[in-house]
Amino acid sequence: MPCKRFTALVTAASILASCTAPPATVPSPTSSSPPSAQLGTVAPAYPVGTDLAPGIEVIEAIPVTELSTAKPFPLAGTDACTSIPAKVVNPAGTVTPVSSDEFGCVWQGPDLGLDIGAEPEPMAKEVEAHVAMANGGSDPLAHLTWLRVDGHYAIERILEFDPAKSCRLTLDVSSPATFHVMLYPIDPASGEPTKSDTRTSVRDVCPAARQIAKNLLNHIEDQRPGWWETVIHPTE
Repeated sequence: MPCKRFTALVTAASILASCTAPPATVPSPTSSSPPSAQLGTVAPAYPVGTDLAPGIEVIEAIPVTELSTAKPFPLAGTDACTSIPAKVVNPAGTVTPVSSDEFGCVWQGPDLGLDIGAEPEPMAKEVEAHVAMANGGSDPLAHLTWLRVDGHYAIERILEFDPAKSCRLTLDVSSPATFHVMLYPIDPASGEPTKSDTRTSVRDVCPAARQIAKNLLNHIEDQRPGWWETVIHPTE
């Protein structure tokens, strides 16, 4: 199926960006650290400052005033299934693209499903929405962590009402839209999500989701024009 909405969304985001002003060892999922203001009533899974993996750090809050929408949305006008290489999704194991729909691309492996796609809101709006969710909003959170991933801000969350307890990361790419990475357990026979619990997901699923997010951000930066192309030798 052609990836209609993903293509349209990333193209529109790129156009919008041109007129927008710039502005280790995983610990136990329990912690006695007090929640930050942004965490609301959600108990923190890790102490602030914890390095969950090289380049992935738990932070107290995402500084909304530092967020920018100045850059064009990456991978604009592409099909997510073909523009994201296998090395990005390898932490999920051996997975194969099974559908390219209005949300991006879905991969499936023997026991995990993976969804990568674009979100139409900028990161500041995503932070605002998750703060509201953490403070009694309509979608209660079972898990919420603010991250810095190789210099990019990210939101890691699990919804209370999601039976699969999917681990989802929202990624800031300094554009008018964001990316999401969502990883969840599936039934090998049907490919449908299976029931899990928050502790299992935080322990077993989120580490792979974070690494996929890190790989995706690195791939995005590799695809963006660098200082030489934009300053010394800009494309006509």
